Amino acid sequence: PGVGLGDLITVLLQNDVPLGNLIPTGYHNPVITGCSVTLKTGTIGNAAQDYNGGFVGIQTGTKISNATVSGLTTVQAKNGAGGFAGLERDAIIKGLLNDAGITLYEIDAKSGQENCTVNSEGLKIEATESYAGGFNGAMANSISSASLVSGLSSVKAKKYAGGFAGRATVGFGTTLGGEDEKKPTLVDSVSKLLGQILTNGTEEQKNQLLTLAGVMPSKIHGCTVAGKTLIVESGGDYAGGMIGQGDGVKITAEGMAFGGSVTGLQEVTAKRYAGGVAGSVVTADAIGVLNNTLGVGQFIPFELMQMSVEGTEWKVTATEKYAAGACGLMLGGTADTVKISGIQSVQSGNYTGGFAGRTGAGSLASAGGLDVLGLMKLNNVLSLADGMQVTIKNCETVGADSGCKIISEGTAVLTDGEDFTAGGFIGESVASIVEASHVKQLQSVIAKHDHTKSSYAGGFIGRSHTGGLAGLAEKDADGNLKLPGILEVDSLLSLVPYLLPKYTNTTVTFLSQEKNPNE
Repeated sequence: PGVGLGDLITVLLQNDVPLGNLIPTGYHNPVITGCSVTLKTGTIGNAAQDYNGGFVGIQTGTKISNATVSGLTTVQAKNGAGGFAGLERDAIIKGLLNDAGITLYEIDAKSGQENCTVNSEGLKIEATESYAGGFNGAMANSISSASLVSGLSSVKAKKYAGGFAGRATVGFGTTLGGEDEKKPTLVDSVSKLLGQILTNGTEEQKNQLLTLAGVMPSKIHGCTVAGKTLIVESGGDYAGGMIGQGDGVKITAEGMAFGGSVTGLQEVTAKRYAGGVAGSVVTADAIGVLNNTLGVGQFIPFELMQMSVEGTEWKVTATEKYAAGACGLMLGGTADTVKISGIQSVQSGNYTGGFAGRTGAGSLASAGGLDVLGLMKLNNVLSLADGMQVTIKNCETVGADSGCKIISEGTAVLTDGEDFTAGGFIGESVASIVEASHVKQLQSVIAKHDHTKSSYAGGFIGRSHTGGLAGLAEKDADGNLKLPGILEVDSLLSLVPYLLPKYTNTTVTFLSQEKNPNE
């Protein structure tokens, strides 16, 4: 008992049985399989209402498989517009846990989509506020596998726009939901157990606890965005060919032939954070999300594996900062076998790269990292090694036949006064590891000079430097430097940068201004 918002809880509460006495032991997922929708007019939703989708408006804790949407031409919503679902989210488990020896039950409250398809010709998705995606407006602690949207021509939002999903994040109650969603749920109460179990518990216990609280990432396996001169556009932050933004997201093959595929891409644009794969992918911090304390061991890194993004002479533009062929910002995670091809230009005010605009950062807060979750205090940052390390392996960016131009041309005002960086592969790399990765068909890399700032441009990396802890240090009441929640240090000398960037078997192949030099 004690799961969901059904009649049982209503009856119990009406009879003065407090929610704290309810212990969730299971969750029964609604199941929908082999169903289809064929539309005559082809239009779903309007600009004034939240969560509209071609198949379902909001999918909560539900498993949907072998479902098809045909004849769809337009989906509109205020928040949450998707070709298949306006929002794919987990169910929020109601009830409280304490540390009096309660058994942790395996509860699957995730939503799932498998072998689902949206067939269209010239599909347009628009959210007048946030969360627009060719397949899902947003995903919260959900899994989509072997699913496809075809004939997608445009995805637009004021914030969070993506070819497959506008945002892929952890549980709804911890991120997208408001305060009402957090109380009196496990999200609100589970922090009593966190310190004990996440520090000393087994991996299985940790995952069960995090699942109960909804702090598990969304996953995309073997999903395809088949664009038709596709334009993905955010009026503000986060636009991406696959997803606008991801917290600890896993886009991997997981038994499928590939992780994610985007074809027919023409343009990705945003003010900040634009990329052929994602505008931004960052690590998620399980403990920090739940109780606003510094996490010391349960981080959820992003994973991008076996992905491809292609189009014909396509472009990525961020008018302010963070633009790249793959991800505008990468913070805390791994990319392996991600191929970007046919790209003609990447342009931004700052942090511009053929693969990544910026990898790693001096502090999470300064990079727009975990504070996107809305629950982090400024100094609640992770240990640098686990929270910020980015590893890139077997990845490549291949320019269009005419070559690829990378340019950072912003002004110090628009880019927060930071130095300008541009790179054929990464604009700025902070303590990142890159192996067996390549840039091909590169035409030019430019970082424009500003009279108040330095600028850095490079064929592979614009600027590479170490990561350090100095930016995370605080002074305690006695004036001693310390890292929040971890340790005291005697002096700044102890905070000497300790994460070294490393590049192995990496190459740049330029295209001459006149013709292919190999001819």
